[in-house]
Amino acid sequence: MSQHSRMDDEHKLIREIDRGQQARIVIDSPIYREAIDGLREQLMAEWRDTTGRDTQGREQLWLAQNLLQLIEEHLKQVMTTGQMAALQLDRKRSLMTRAVDWMQGRWE
Repeated sequence: MSQHSRMDDEHKLIREIDRGQQARIVIDSPIYREAIDGLREQLMAEWRDTTGRDTQGREQLWLAQNLLQLIEEHLKQVMTTGQMAALQLDRKRSLMTRAVDWMQGRWE
């Protein structure tokens, strides 16, 4: 693997780590949690208040709840990907450090 390719891989990992940290900030944000929980409660209340004949209304509420779930899952996946990238970067760096240490010890 070339030096350029290793640097590209490292930059990609760093970008993934940054995105993961940003996702965690959003997920942990009280205002985000308030918005998501409030919207979920509102959608459930509206769904309970629909009549049995309001098929279109129930379907729209179901779609809205699923979209809300997809947004949350996406943010959690970005966060997890960032965590995995951090582990991978740490592993790469520790392998590189050990290799450099070994080479320095061998030539000294």
